[in-house]
Amino acid sequence: DYAAKLTVRAVPVNKQYTKSELTREVKGMLDTLSGGGELTSFEGTSTAERTFLGSTGVYANYKATTLDGAKIAGRMIISCVNKTLYILHVSYPQGYTGDYVDKVYDKFRHTVKIIDTTAAAATKTN
Repeated sequence: DYAAKLTVRAVPVNKQYTKSELTREVKGMLDTLSGGGELTSFEGTSTAERTFLGSTGVYANYKATTLDGAKIAGRMIISCVNKTLYILHVSYPQGYTGDYVDKVYDKFRHTVKIIDTTAAAATKTN
């Protein structure tokens, strides 16, 4: 058994990333997963481009086997908006790719929005 996970991260960076830099980040995340010592097998796909948060995003899929024998899969996408890397990563049991990619990952990717809390706070104080 494997509990599905959806992880969203926002990481401030010093500059706006290019597509090639986003690709390097995704490949690095795949390398980290494969070499983390928690998997007995790992197979990542090549990267591809998709829109995420209204910007160019780079994504990849993977399949793996955990130390306890669970067959898992996942997808991650990363984009850079206003010098912040936004990373969406879903992992799930391999047999549920349709459910988690179509109904969770894609739904989240198409509906999530960035809310500028700084502008909202400035409006309240004026």
